[in-house]
Amino acid sequence: MLEDPKFSTMIGAWILRGYINAHGNNWNAVCAYHTNYSLEYLQRKAAQTREQDDIDRYKRGSDYVQKVYAAMKMYMDKDTASKYGKEPVEQQRVATAKQEYWGEDDRPLRSSN
Repeated sequence: MLEDPKFSTMIGAWILRGYINAHGNNWNAVCAYHTNYSLEYLQRKAAQTREQDDIDRYKRGSDYVQKVYAAMKMYMDKDTASKYGKEPVEQQRVATAKQEYWGEDDRPLRSSN
């Protein structure tokens, strides 16, 4: 069944629809499609726990969102792409546990002690 492109596309769209219903028609849903968690949740968790697994999961989600946005821009003109929401925040600097975590306004989310 999954070798059938039409069927696979329908299943992928159905799964994405579930994440859109849960997180809204935004980049959080796209991230959740890839990682099972919204981008906001992953960012918050990485900043709170500072565990490497959480940092890596956030980076994977953020990278995936950037790739989807880049692909969308390639196939749509600028006006059409802008109708689908603002550009996702560039991957925010999420460093190792000894460094600070930076948000989209370039201020620390949580300072290191």
